[in-house]
Amino acid sequence: MKENNILKDEINRTPNTPAINTITNFSGKVFADELFNVMWNASDVDNGTLAYAILFSADNGDNYSTLEIDYNSTKLELNDNKVKGGEI
Repeated sequence: MKENNILKDEINRTPNTPAINTITNFSGKVFADELFNVMWNASDVDNGTLAYAILFSADNGDNYSTLEIDYNSTKLELNDNKVKGGEI
């Protein structure tokens, strides 16, 4: 849990943090009212079932908007109008 970007409390539900690797490369990409995919790989040495929270920041990580929570896939199709004003 964070307050004003300061970590106040955290709960570890597993001794190992899952690893995530973004597959989609957005370097130099500009979208104009089109659909695009965000894809990633993830693994968990504890073999736990992974669910994802997908967040978007339009201000370099100072604030986030939640796009999905408890998401069970490693691919998300978005329209750029859902994430206007920022970088992915």
